[in-house]
Amino acid sequence: EVCIANEAMQKAAWKYCHTSQLILDGTFGVCDCKMLLFIVMGVDERGHGVLVAFFLFSAPSGNRKTDAGYNTEILEKLLLRWTTALNAADFKPSPEVSFTPKVAITDTDLKERNALVRVFPEIWLLICKFHLRQSWQNHRTRVLKGTSTLHAHVRTRLRQLEDELIDSLNHSQGMVAIECERALMTSKVDPQDAQLAAGALEHLTYLSGYWMSESLWRSWSAFGRQEAAHRLGFEVNMVLMTTNHLESFNDILKRKHL
Repeated sequence: EVCIANEAMQKAAWKYCHTSQLILDGTFGVCDCKMLLFIVMGVDERGHGVLVAFFLFSAPSGNRKTDAGYNTEILEKLLLRWTTALNAADFKPSPEVSFTPKVAITDTDLKERNALVRVFPEIWLLICKFHLRQSWQNHRTRVLKGTSTLHAHVRTRLRQLEDELIDSLNHSQGMVAIECERALMTSKVDPQDAQLAAGALEHLTYLSGYWMSESLWRSWSAFGRQEAAHRLGFEVNMVLMTTNHLESFNDILKRKHL
């Protein structure tokens, strides 16, 4: 287990992440061995990503998939090492200050989120909108198989509902929107369309039963972005909505440097 953050990276962490926002994400396939690389980034005044730490560790033996070979505890340990080094630096703003990012954005991996909360208990967590939509689309595709006009209509309705949920400011109203759609899917179903309706209902349950848990909803809804903006003292449009800065770096790292 290795945490890499030279002096320039540590200074950047204090400048761009302390009392501000950071991005955390993992990348796999960085070498032939079962090594996992997690990257922490901040964002500078021009909106460009700034590298502030690398966490490199090997997947435990016995893991068949490298990307399954880590847990919250490993990330927590490395985040703690990093913050300990930052707090020991003689160039931090003042002796009594502790490194405290206010907002972090990750993909949909709960292990990353849990590690961040353990190290920074007051941090506000956001989920990347791209990864969120990708998860929803993958589930929709799996449960709604068909090419009829009615299939297309149902998919469109579900996508519109998802957009409404992402833009929601009130959790209860989001749940009501799902239940209204559920009522429609159960009340106007011809026998030949029962399988399609069942798939749509399964997707609605997926949304309401998992993603609409209030703690998760706060991380990907418009409410969550507004709360992040309030904590940061930013306009909402300055709050990160995706992990694109880090994804772009991952692509360059793998294509040009590894």
